[in-house]
Amino acid sequence: MHKNLLTLHSGSLSIKFSLCDVAANVKKELYGKIDRIGLSDTTLTYHDLITGKTGKETVVTASVSQFLIDWLKEYIDISSVSGI
Repeated sequence: MHKNLLTLHSGSLSIKFSLCDVAANVKKELYGKIDRIGLSDTTLTYHDLITGKTGKETVVTASVSQFLIDWLKEYIDISSVSGI
């Protein structure tokens, strides 16, 4: 099992995140952001550096932090995260 580090950076209108494999010299595997928080066109964008997949989703909730947690739980094996 990989040990991953999840980093979060919160701003006034955005949350940026990245997931790094600490067993591989802190190699970034996934990163993205939720931007335009509080506006009608709040979006999540992400880049998966392992699969090459990129995506963009509309965020339709008042709790963007909970949305991000739920999205990460669906997208990655959250048990691999050893630190935030």
